[in-house]
Amino acid sequence: MIRTGSYNLLRYGESDTAEEIARYERVHQVIEGMRTAAADAGDGLVLGVQEVIANDPDPDTKAKLAGQRLQELAEATGLRCCYEPGKPAIAVGNHPFHVGLLWSEGITPAGGWREYAGANVWHALAKLTLDVGARIPVQHASFHGTPFGRHRRADENERVVSAMTRPDDRPPGVIVGDWNTVFADRVLRPGWVSEDDAEPDKLVYYDPDPYTGRDAQWHGDLVYQCRWEYDRYGNRRWQADREPGEVLYAGGLHDAAAALQVPWQPTVGYWPEGDPFGPRRIDGIRVTEEVLPALRGYEVVDTELARSASDHLPIVTRYDQTAITTRTT
Repeated sequence: MIRTGSYNLLRYGESDTAEEIARYERVHQVIEGMRTAAADAGDGLVLGVQEVIANDPDPDTKAKLAGQRLQELAEATGLRCCYEPGKPAIAVGNHPFHVGLLWSEGITPAGGWREYAGANVWHALAKLTLDVGARIPVQHASFHGTPFGRHRRADENERVVSAMTRPDDRPPGVIVGDWNTVFADRVLRPGWVSEDDAEPDKLVYYDPDPYTGRDAQWHGDLVYQCRWEYDRYGNRRWQADREPGEVLYAGGLHDAAAALQVPWQPTVGYWPEGDPFGPRRIDGIRVTEEVLPALRGYEVVDTELARSASDHLPIVTRYDQTAITTRTT
């Protein structure tokens, strides 16, 4: 089978201090563990990464530095990253933060390299079609959503949906990333009927709202993540803004964790201590409709090593490439 992972590396390569170099080595160890676990099970691995850091006033120099950084990461972890000789699968963003794709031996590029940046998205989106042993190649992508601008975040997700679901003859696809939003995928909660009580079946959000609750306190940074209103006494009420997630859900990009209904786990909120946003899941793996029936597993790599390497925990989904269906529309 194929394991597809997402990992925000936390400013990978930005600093050359001894402390940060030691942390980068822990990042390598986490990825090596993911690769080894896949190989031991006979699986291939495709990994999307975010926050590969490279910066220079000259765009060409910045792109070269970003590509070198991704190649260094691939060499350190036993993965591959070049879709053509000397051309690493790195999408260079508008800022120093870039995204890339890596894959294990036995998986081969099959064309379809696309890089989305500039006016399209705040950071970047990298997309590459890979031969993973399915009947047809599968497009894999890595994305990093904007940390600011709730409306821009929703607009960017429309662009992501179009990149993954159009045109009609596009390959099936998997996109991973740090979406910087709470998702809006629903799952069925079975109801019940008893002599004294009845509750109908209903759809509920898979992801709880991390910003509300009995002990929730308002702080200014919530303007980036919440919608709010006031009652007639001026009391503020707020909730997570799920519009960016609604775009993905309604647009046909299905969240693997919600689709499999695995027990919910956060991916961020543990670093640093006292994170005002709290535990939440903003890293996600989403698939097009053809890949949905092929999903076989999902996990958050929550280990002491992973918690010491980055402020995001890696996530991995497993799919049976032979079970990918053809389009019905």
